[in-house]
Amino acid sequence: MAYSREDLASDRALIDYLDNVIEKADELLAALHHQRSLARGRLDRVKYPVATLPDEIVSEIFLRYIPPICRDWRAIAHRTPALWRALAFTQGSPVANQLAAANSWLERSSMPLSFTLVRAHMLKAAWKLLVKHHQRWQYARVGNDPHFRTVFSIRALHDLAFPLLVEIDFPHDRVARGISLMRCPQLVTAFIRVMHHSPTQNAPELPWHQLTCLFLYDVCVDTATNILSGCSVLQRCRLEITDEDEDEDEDEDEESPNIDLIQLPALQTLIVEFGEPSESLRDFLFALRCPALKQLFIHADIEGSFPESSTRLALILKNFGCDLDRLCLASGSITVDQCYELEAFDSLSCDIDVVDDYEVDPLQWGNWNDHLTSA
Repeated sequence: MAYSREDLASDRALIDYLDNVIEKADELLAALHHQRSLARGRLDRVKYPVATLPDEIVSEIFLRYIPPICRDWRAIAHRTPALWRALAFTQGSPVANQLAAANSWLERSSMPLSFTLVRAHMLKAAWKLLVKHHQRWQYARVGNDPHFRTVFSIRALHDLAFPLLVEIDFPHDRVARGISLMRCPQLVTAFIRVMHHSPTQNAPELPWHQLTCLFLYDVCVDTATNILSGCSVLQRCRLEITDEDEDEDEDEDEESPNIDLIQLPALQTLIVEFGEPSESLRDFLFALRCPALKQLFIHADIEGSFPESSTRLALILKNFGCDLDRLCLASGSITVDQCYELEAFDSLSCDIDVVDDYEVDPLQWGNWNDHLTSA
């Protein structure tokens, strides 16, 4: 069939028409692509923002105990050794499940370990596993369950080295004495609880000379004296002095035995709590020398009720040889305004607070693991 002049003109017209349609379609598509791009951008900013986080940020979120919620997070978790360093053995899950999980965690990381044992029923099962990794211990905390005394294996600690250990929190003197067999050159913080029933010579032989933070809970005056005498670099100290049955015959010996001066040149924060005040407690406080002390929390009734005991307390503060910034008195019988009016406190230039509930506020005085003390 011949391609006529008319056919040629018709095709040229068709091409012009189609080019015009295509041009308009391209403009429409370009506008649609632009609108789509804008919508996609808005969605990317508001939907699944976690997908835009760097792996390092997600790792930190894991370390703050947020559980994995997707496959990507799980993969990041498995590539984050620091995540697998904190173990808490509690009463909430079966022992076998917790041990299996702990073993898996320990295999995923060679990082320093932080562990907490809260209930005695977990101790026998978990202790052997933890001791295998003793060179990785960094923070070791054992709760105050009374059954620990019968299940805790002190022999497992014999002559072991703990090169990374910086903090311990152990209950009972029997447990704590096992620490004397441990070599822990980095230890700087110790929380030792329930020691009052032991003679002085049975106090744990920790490297007291290197400690900067110490909490002695339920400790007798003799043991506190023996321990603090070796704490030359201590900066923070909390003492909960237990009630004592003082074996004193006032007819034969009217004077209390002298206590050698206890030099604490670096001490900046001191908390002193007790039940009934005793002469041995007062002698102990008179023996303290802490020239760098800035903050003191103390039960005010050091000698009978307050404010009658204010003179004795002021003398104790004078013997400390310090320039306090803050004095907090635990007392239900006096107000802050009354404290400032006391003649015995005329020489004090520090801020004075009074708490009537005898509670140590962690926001002001720091964390002392009270939750484990009462566990």
